[in-house]
Amino acid sequence: MSALAKIASLAAAGMGVGMIINETGLTKSAVYHHARKQGVDVRGGQLPYTVQSIRAMVQDMRPTEAADYLLTIVEELAGDQSDMDAAQQRLGLVGQQARAYCALSRQAGRIVSFDALGWVITTDPTEPASKEALTVIMSRVRNALPENERITAARGRGYRLERT
Repeated sequence: MSALAKIASLAAAGMGVGMIINETGLTKSAVYHHARKQGVDVRGGQLPYTVQSIRAMVQDMRPTEAADYLLTIVEELAGDQSDMDAAQQRLGLVGQQARAYCALSRQAGRIVSFDALGWVITTDPTEPASKEALTVIMSRVRNALPENERITAARGRGYRLERT
């Protein structure tokens, strides 16, 4: 199977760019290049990240590959500084709240797991934030949302940002 076909197949299965990189062995820029060439959205799908799935993925990787993979997940979830600045200016969110909103906004309409959001908002790089901390942050984010956006909880799985 060609790289293009494999990327299209994995994206259609709901995998994000981090998972596609791991499955294909391609670099992030190569995945984006091939995806753009074919008009494939590699940012779509439900984020399947859990602490267990991330650990399983990185346990056999070399340290530099594992670090690159983990940074790709964080980038995919949290976005960049311009996303944070927009969330701060438009909604008045700060820090963890802005990071949580950005992660949900980048995956609008899709469930983002509790674990994935926990890693996005954590202040401890060795542990994701607790579900209790996440609940408090999500409450604050909900209170800041405009009328055309709402956050729903997917029981036992995570949160989803819905836009009308």
